[in-house]
Amino acid sequence: MRKVLAAIVAFLCFASTVLAADTPLVLTTIHAGRQKVTILRWKDSTGDGAVSTVQLPVWGKIYSVVTKPGSNPPESLLTITFIDPNTGLDLMGGALATRSLVNTELAYPYRTGTTVVPYPVIAPAGVTATFSTDAHANIDGYVYVFWEE
Repeated sequence: MRKVLAAIVAFLCFASTVLAADTPLVLTTIHAGRQKVTILRWKDSTGDGAVSTVQLPVWGKIYSVVTKPGSNPPESLLTITFIDPNTGLDLMGGALATRSLVNTELAYPYRTGTTVVPYPVIAPAGVTATFSTDAHANIDGYVYVFWEE
Protein backbone atom coordinates (compact mmCIF):
# COMPACT_ATOMS: atom_id res chain seq x y z
CA MET A 1 0.00 0.00 0.00
CA ARG A 2 2.91 2.36 0.68
CA LYS A 3 4.14 1.86 -2.88
CA VAL A 4 0.69 2.74 -4.24
CA LEU A 5 0.51 5.91 -2.11
CA ALA A 6 4.06 6.89 -3.07
CA ALA A 7 3.20 6.42 -6.75
CA ILE A 8 0.08 8.58 -6.36
CA VAL A 9 2.04 11.38 -4.73
CA ALA A 10 4.79 11.20 -7.35
CA PHE A 11 2.30 11.23 -10.19
CA LEU A 12 0.38 14.20 -8.81
CA CYS A 13 3.61 16.18 -8.42
CA PHE A 14 4.32 15.84 -12.13
CA ALA A 15 0.81 15.58 -13.60
CA SER A 16 -0.37 18.27 -15.96
CA THR A 17 -2.99 20.58 -14.51
CA VAL A 18 -4.40 21.71 -17.84
CA LEU A 19 -7.93 20.50 -18.60
CA ALA A 20 -10.36 21.21 -21.39
CA ALA A 21 -13.41 23.20 -20.35
CA ASP A 22 -15.64 21.23 -17.99
CA THR A 23 -14.11 17.90 -18.95
CA PRO A 24 -13.09 15.45 -16.23
CA LEU A 25 -9.80 13.78 -17.01
CA VAL A 26 -8.72 10.30 -15.97
CA LEU A 27 -5.10 10.97 -15.06
CA THR A 28 -3.90 7.43 -14.50
CA THR A 29 -4.57 4.00 -13.06
CA ILE A 30 -1.88 2.74 -10.72
CA HIS A 31 -1.55 -1.05 -10.50
CA ALA A 32 -0.37 -2.97 -7.43
CA GLY A 33 -1.17 -6.54 -8.37
CA ARG A 34 -4.95 -6.93 -8.51
CA GLN A 35 -5.45 -3.74 -6.49
CA LYS A 36 -5.73 -0.52 -8.46
CA VAL A 37 -6.23 3.20 -7.94
CA THR A 38 -7.77 5.26 -10.73
CA ILE A 39 -7.17 8.99 -10.34
CA LEU A 40 -9.57 11.50 -11.88
CA ARG A 41 -9.33 15.29 -11.99
CA TRP A 42 -12.46 17.37 -12.61
CA LYS A 43 -12.96 21.08 -13.32
CA ASP A 44 -15.83 23.49 -13.97
CA SER A 45 -14.11 26.26 -15.90
CA THR A 46 -17.20 28.06 -17.20
CA GLY A 47 -19.03 28.44 -13.91
CA ASP A 48 -22.30 26.86 -15.02
CA GLY A 49 -22.26 24.19 -12.30
CA ALA A 50 -22.13 21.38 -14.85
CA VAL A 51 -19.14 19.15 -15.46
CA SER A 52 -19.20 16.67 -18.32
CA THR A 53 -19.44 12.99 -17.57
CA VAL A 54 -16.47 10.68 -18.04
CA GLN A 55 -16.07 6.93 -18.42
CA LEU A 56 -13.98 5.51 -15.58
CA PRO A 57 -11.95 2.47 -16.67
CA VAL A 58 -13.03 0.46 -13.62
CA TRP A 59 -14.13 -3.18 -13.80
CA GLY A 60 -14.17 -5.48 -10.83
CA LYS A 61 -15.06 -4.34 -7.31
CA ILE A 62 -14.99 -0.77 -6.03
CA TYR A 63 -13.87 -0.76 -2.41
CA SER A 64 -13.61 2.93 -1.61
CA VAL A 65 -13.45 6.40 -3.13
CA VAL A 66 -11.55 9.45 -1.87
CA THR A 67 -12.61 12.95 -2.89
CA LYS A 68 -10.18 15.83 -2.54
CA PRO A 69 -10.96 19.51 -3.21
CA GLY A 70 -8.55 21.13 -5.66
CA SER A 71 -6.78 24.47 -5.49
CA ASN A 72 -10.10 26.27 -6.11
CA PRO A 73 -12.78 24.14 -4.38
CA PRO A 74 -16.54 24.60 -4.86
CA GLU A 75 -18.39 27.00 -2.58
CA SER A 76 -21.25 24.56 -2.10
CA LEU A 77 -21.27 20.81 -1.73
CA LEU A 78 -20.22 18.58 -4.62
CA THR A 79 -22.21 15.50 -5.62
CA ILE A 80 -20.69 12.67 -7.67
CA THR A 81 -22.39 9.54 -8.98
CA PHE A 82 -20.90 6.42 -10.57
CA ILE A 83 -23.56 4.97 -12.85
CA ASP A 84 -23.51 1.26 -13.72
CA PRO A 85 -24.19 1.02 -17.49
CA ASN A 86 -26.00 -2.31 -17.01
CA THR A 87 -28.46 -1.27 -14.31
CA GLY A 88 -28.44 2.53 -14.24
CA LEU A 89 -27.80 2.41 -10.47
CA ASP A 90 -25.40 4.66 -8.58
CA LEU A 91 -22.66 2.19 -7.60
CA MET A 92 -21.82 4.24 -4.52
CA GLY A 93 -25.42 4.25 -3.29
CA GLY A 94 -25.40 8.01 -2.71
CA ALA A 95 -22.22 7.90 -0.61
CA LEU A 96 -20.60 10.57 -2.82
CA ALA A 97 -23.36 13.13 -2.29
CA THR A 98 -22.53 16.34 -0.43
CA ARG A 99 -18.72 16.02 -0.49
CA SER A 100 -16.76 18.46 1.68
CA LEU A 101 -15.57 21.78 0.28
CA VAL A 102 -12.32 21.80 2.24
CA ASN A 103 -11.60 18.30 3.53
CA THR A 104 -10.40 15.15 1.80
CA GLU A 105 -13.09 12.51 2.44
CA LEU A 106 -13.34 8.73 2.20
CA ALA A 107 -16.53 6.97 1.06
CA TYR A 108 -17.52 3.31 0.78
CA PRO A 109 -20.01 1.83 -1.71
CA TYR A 110 -22.34 0.04 0.70
CA ARG A 111 -22.12 -1.00 4.31
CA THR A 112 -23.75 -3.64 6.42
CA GLY A 113 -23.01 -2.33 9.89
CA THR A 114 -19.23 -1.88 9.83
CA THR A 115 -18.66 -4.30 6.93
CA VAL A 116 -17.98 -2.75 3.52
CA VAL A 117 -19.76 -4.57 0.69
CA PRO A 118 -17.94 -3.77 -2.58
CA TYR A 119 -20.12 -3.41 -5.65
CA PRO A 120 -19.06 -5.54 -8.63
CA VAL A 121 -18.70 -3.73 -11.95
CA ILE A 122 -19.17 -6.00 -14.95
CA ALA A 123 -18.85 -3.60 -17.88
CA PRO A 124 -15.87 -3.52 -20.25
CA ALA A 125 -16.34 0.23 -20.81
CA GLY A 126 -16.30 0.95 -17.08
CA VAL A 127 -18.72 3.23 -15.26
CA THR A 128 -19.99 6.74 -15.98
CA ALA A 129 -18.96 9.39 -13.45
CA THR A 130 -21.20 12.48 -13.22
CA PHE A 131 -20.62 15.66 -11.23
CA SER A 132 -22.87 18.46 -10.01
CA THR A 133 -21.83 21.48 -7.99
CA ASP A 134 -22.30 25.23 -7.64
CA ALA A 135 -22.04 27.70 -10.50
CA HIS A 136 -18.62 29.26 -9.96
CA ALA A 137 -15.84 29.33 -12.54
CA ASN A 138 -12.60 27.37 -12.23
CA ILE A 139 -13.57 25.09 -9.34
CA ASP A 140 -11.78 21.77 -9.36
CA GLY A 141 -10.88 18.64 -7.44
CA TYR A 142 -9.66 15.05 -7.53
CA VAL A 143 -11.32 11.65 -7.16
CA TYR A 144 -9.36 8.48 -6.26
CA VAL A 145 -11.18 5.20 -6.94
CA PHE A 146 -9.74 2.17 -5.12
CA TRP A 147 -10.79 -1.08 -6.79
CA GLU A 148 -9.76 -4.64 -7.49
CA GLU A 149 -10.14 -6.88 -10.53
